[in-house]
Amino acid sequence: MVGQTESEIFANVRNVHFIDVKGASDLFGHTYYRDNPVVLSDIALLIGTGAAPGSETRPLASRQKNFREIPEGYSAVQAEQIPAER
Repeated sequence: MVGQTESEIFANVRNVHFIDVKGASDLFGHTYYRDNPVVLSDIALLIGTGAAPGSETRPLASRQKNFREIPEGYSAVQAEQIPAER
């Protein structure tokens, strides 16, 4: 995770949400999403519904400003939650 200075800088970026994935360990930091079905489900929800983080559709836990985390027990998306067409 980022330090205090970085958090203050990133908090001013209003159109980006930072999501902490606990237990993600990767030398390069970008392959965790393909190995984690919960992360893939959240990405599918974002793309399929456009739902904001923290909404009923994507109930990510808020930490501060635009920083979120995937809470314990966050379950994989059901196919019927994602519309076939937008």
